Amino acid sequence: MRDVIASEWLKLRSVRSTWWALGAAFVLMPLTGLLIGMNTSSDQLGNPSYDALDTLTGTAIVQFAFGVLGVLAISPEYGTGLIRTTFAAVPSRSRVIAVKAGLLAAVFAVAGTVISLVTFLVGQAALPAGLGVSLGDPGVLRAVFGAAFYMVFIGMFGFALGALIRHTQGALSVLMAVVFVIMGILPSLVPQSLQDSVAAYSFTGVGRSLIVVKHVDGVTTPLTALVLCLVYAAVVLVPAFILTNRRDP
Repeated sequence: MRDVIASEWLKLRSVRSTWWALGAAFVLMPLTGLLIGMNTSSDQLGNPSYDALDTLTGTAIVQFAFGVLGVLAISPEYGTGLIRTTFAAVPSRSRVIAVKAGLLAAVFAVAGTVISLVTFLVGQAALPAGLGVSLGDPGVLRAVFGAAFYMVFIGMFGFALGALIRHTQGALSVLMAVVFVIMGILPSLVPQSLQDSVAAYSFTGVGRSLIVVKHVDGVTTPLTALVLCLVYAAVVLVPAFILTNRRDP
């Protein structure tokens, strides 16, 4: 097992896509938080719907980087045939996929937490006086970790698609279709009375629910959002594990 972990870790850190994707996220999300903070008017003071943690909504942008990295962590190995060599060296395919998934999730968790924390600090510093919050305020630390958790979820969703489809372009197309098209359009296709409820269960709504402190339309509770992320991830991860053992590489 130790050799498998070392081998997969070497693969992950030696490809440029890992550093490009994480680097883009490290730049884009704090920059988004900074711009939101700078463009927030001091008139928001006393506004009951104002949420200082809107500076974390850059997760909607950087989720693309995490999802793409998840796909690229496995699908190119099928394209090059490297996965056959891996499975020949480690006959237990489930173990290989589990190690890949575990390492990737750990990288996403560390990177997501650092990015979320930096974004929070930058965004709060850019807000007008009196509008910011601190990590010690109720719900704030939970929201910072919630933003990180959402990035892990999207990354693992992409990984599962890569393992299922085994074709980089195909997996990326499905990822974009699910995250940005299906989940974006679905709320508008239901009756207006149900749109807020459906939106709360979309990827965007779930991500928003994980970072808000005040209740607004189109979100659910953080706990419900966390459970939904786990369910959505399981829907693609479980078949990925099953089919990896049944299909030829």
